Parts: sequence; C-alpha cells; structure tokens
Amino acid sequence: MAPRGREPIVPLPPAASGAPGQRAEHAAGLMTLEKMIALVGERDPRVLVSELSARAAHERAAKAWAGHYPQLSVEYALGREGNWNAQGGPTSLSSVNTDNFHGGQVNLSWELYAWGATQKRYEESYALAKAEEDRYRRAWDLIVMEAISTYVNMYRLRKQLEITRQTLLGHSKLLKVVEDRVGAKLAPESRRSDALLRVQEIMADREDILSQLNEVDTTYRTLTGLEPPADLAEPQLAKEYEAKLACLSFDDNLKLAYSIHPQIQANLRTIEAAAYAVEGMKAERLPKFNLYARYNNNRLFSTQGSTLPFTGRGYEIGVNVVWTLFGSAYGNSIAERIFLKEKSEADNERAVREVERNIHIARDALAAAKGRTAILDETLRLSDEVLNQRQHSFSVQAMSDEAVNGLSNAYYSRARAATALLNLHMREVVASYTLVESSGLMNEVFPAPLSVRGPIGPAPVRNFFPGRVAGMNPEDGMPLERNVMPDLLTRKVVLTDGMSTTAEPQSGTAPTPASSAGGVPASASDAATARSLEVPPVMLSPAREAPLDNGSPQPPAGDAQAPAAATGTTP
Repeated sequence: MAPRGREPIVPLPPAASGAPGQRAEHAAGLMTLEKMIALVGERDPRVLVSELSARAAHERAAKAWAGHYPQLSVEYALGREGNWNAQGGPTSLSSVNTDNFHGGQVNLSWELYAWGATQKRYEESYALAKAEEDRYRRAWDLIVMEAISTYVNMYRLRKQLEITRQTLLGHSKLLKVVEDRVGAKLAPESRRSDALLRVQEIMADREDILSQLNEVDTTYRTLTGLEPPADLAEPQLAKEYEAKLACLSFDDNLKLAYSIHPQIQANLRTIEAAAYAVEGMKAERLPKFNLYARYNNNRLFSTQGSTLPFTGRGYEIGVNVVWTLFGSAYGNSIAERIFLKEKSEADNERAVREVERNIHIARDALAAAKGRTAILDETLRLSDEVLNQRQHSFSVQAMSDEAVNGLSNAYYSRARAATALLNLHMREVVASYTLVESSGLMNEVFPAPLSVRGPIGPAPVRNFFPGRVAGMNPEDGMPLERNVMPDLLTRKVVLTDGMSTTAEPQSGTAPTPASSAGGVPASASDAATARSLEVPPVMLSPAREAPLDNGSPQPPAGDAQAPAAATGTTP
C-alpha cells in the first residue's frame, strides 16, 4: 500500500485528471477485496482525519511535557520619557525633563516542586494521545467494514442479476409457446395472462436488483473515486477467522476482544486520563515552588520595592511560592473531571456490550451457515435435476400445459435455490469479517495505510522550530493543488420556471426519447430477443452525467425491448 501524500482529498474530475485511462487500466485487471481496501486507504479522507487527530494529540502531550523545562523570556523597551516638576508658592515654576531610554530584562522561571501536577498533566495528555491512536485504528476498522460490505453487495447483486437474466430468458421462451397455443385455440386466454404475469414479476425483481446495484456502485465511487470494475473476484472467508477464531470458545473470544479491541482500549485510556486529571487538579490546590532569576539594565524594569540604591542595572535570584487560596473554583474543576471519568466508564460499558453482541451474532451466523450450506447445496442440485427433466419433457411435449407449467416452476425453483445459496455464502463472508473486527484483529488482516509523515508516536518538544513533520503542510494552510473540486460541485444550476432546471452542458449527451424508445420489429430473431433481455447495469460516471430534468427517465434500448417481448410480441 503506497504512503498517503498530499493528493487532493476530493478526486479530480475525469476530464482534468486523466481518469478515463486510469479507469481503463483499473478495469482491465480482476478486482479483489484486498485491492479495493488498498484503494480506499489511499483515497478516503476519513483516514487522514483520524491520523491527524492522533498526531495533534501527541503534540499536545509534548506541550504538557514542556512544563518540566525552564521558561526563559526576554523583554526590551525603547522610547522617550519625560517628567514635569512644579514648585509651590506665589511664583510657581515648572520644568520638564525628557530623556531617551532603552533597556531590557531577562527572566528565568523553573518549576522546582509542584506535588506532581505537571507530571500528571503530561500523563493525562499522553493517555489521551494513545486513546486517539486507538480511535484511529477503530476508524480504520469501520472504513474497512464499509468497504467489505460494499464489495460483497456488489458481487452478490451482480450474481443475482445474472441468475435473474437466465430465468427471464427461459420464461420469455415459455411466453412465446403459450402465445402460440392461445393463438391456435389450444389453451384459454388465461394461460397467456398467467405466463405474462410471471414474466412481469421477474422483470420487477430485475429492476429492483438494478436499483440496489446502482446504489452500491455509487458507494464504490465515493469510497475509491473510481468507476466500478468490470470483473470481481469472489470474496472468501476471513483468513484470521479460520486461523485464530474458529477454534476459540465464546468466552475466550470475549476475553480476546476485551484485551485488544481498539474502541475498548480507547475508552480505558480515556478513563485513565480522567483519573490523572483528577490527581493533577488536587495537586494544583497545593503551593508550588519555582526558581526564578531576573536581570535588567534599565530602571523601567527595576524591581518594585527594592531596598538597594538604583544603579540602572540589577539582578535577582531566588525561590518564590505560589499558592492560590481562593478564586480558581478547584471544586468545580475536580467535579467536572470526575463526571467525565464516569461518562467514559459508561461509554466503555456500552462499547463492551456492543462488542459482545456483535461477537454473539457473528458466531451464531457462522454456525448456522455451516448447517444450512449442505441443505441449500442439495436443494440446488435437486433443482438442477428437476430443471433438466422438465426441459426434456418440454422438448418432447411442448404443447401441453403440464410441460409448460412444470418448466416454469423448475426455472423459478432453480433461481430461488441459487439465490438462497449465494446470499447464505455472502452472509457467511460478512459474518467472518464482522467477527474479526469485533475481536480486534482487523488491523492485522488489513493494516492501516502508511503515511508520508511516518509512524504515529510521541512527539519531541520543539521550542523554536515546528520540525520536519509539520513542515510537510502548506505554508498558507490550504491544499497545494488548486481547483480540486469536481465539476459537479462547481457548475451553475439555473432554476427557470420551477418545472425544469437548466445546467451547463456536460461532455456527454442524454438519451433522447427517439433513440431510447426505439423498438425491435416483431420479426426479430430469438438471438436478438436474448440480447435484449441481457441488460447490464447502467453506470453513469460523474463526467457523463445527464442534464437535470424532472421528466421521467427513458430506459435504454435493451430495457425497451424486453417488455415488448413480454407483453405479446412474438420474437
């Protein structure tokens, strides 16, 4: 997995970034689950958000550690001063004396003893930084689970679309036979209605699958910034489940999750930080001893109340004691920290219950899948045998009602058995990865993406310079690349009469009613009918989106032919 750099968080439009060639190269190879997660790790901005939050927390911890260091400050003044002297009496005189002055002062302050308050503040900040690291891993786990769900759904819906296409082809042939029988007065008109109803039901299922597949494809584009691939490898069970978790009991699985799950670890570190904060606030109530030193070379910075004669220069060194007795609301501060600590404990209890629930559900789903797989395999095998028998009977006696109804039911049973087995296997795959994620092992299966800033860890104290890591950011705080917003977000949309919208012309053209509704003559061949029923999902890229129109969308040419064959057109 390539390190994350300063690439645009929002992917560039295809016309500006050369994405068409990239899509062609991307779609040429077989897409796997591992490749998709690698793409998500490189392009999803949520990864960068969590990473930078953890780094910022370590920088705050370094600031807290700097409280152990001596504080050195320099003051310098340059200007002009004057005074006015007046003498009393009937003949009062006054004079004004002015002079230029310049001078400075050097101050040194070093905390000697504060009852551990500074150390407690650092330990609190460091515990919070470690908690942010755990939240970073947790965020990556959730991103991976979203990518897995998207990949599995995309594969499942494509397979369901293929099963539905084959079923629709078979029922279209049966519809032609029924229409011929009705035309020859060998069957009543109700037979045609029954066959047409079955075809319409299958087409409605296909449209529902296409709608779901369109949503999944949109999610894929959002996660990766690329077009959906042409070929998908079949997802398999998680290797960590088969290697480590399948042999564990439920109690051992829970113990493993309690010890390494990132969300639980983040909550425990937050509770630890709250405890350090309470101890630090208690130490703040006690007197603090500081070593201080001061040197000045101008009377502007002379020590007030000094008993020594002023010479224009002087120094001080000693120990001062600071003890705040009233006015800092220590009681409220401690109560706030205690309430936050109890809140973190409640959050941890909720997270523990959620992890326990997810483990329970995932293990039950995997156990049930083992028993149901054999049953569904046998059901699919029997449905194939019945389909072969019905096809043989249909070829021998094609004009009988029994052969037509038997073959229709066989097609339907075979599709239902294949769909049930496919859904069971996909649920088993998702359950295996859910169990891995709930057990806290997802980072071992899919490690978090690398970063050009290096690994996340404690930050050194930098008193004068930001350091190399911070220097990677742009000077003005804005991305180095300009015009990174896609055309979809920058184009102008003009509302005219409230019934339609007018947008800037895009690179693609929308299908016109004349071109999209063009039908096939009734004398078309069976091969043309088969091609018309095979309708791939329409994937509209952001660069080829149609102009906004409130009118009803026109189906593509393939979709316009299938209803014609189903409603009575003889192929």
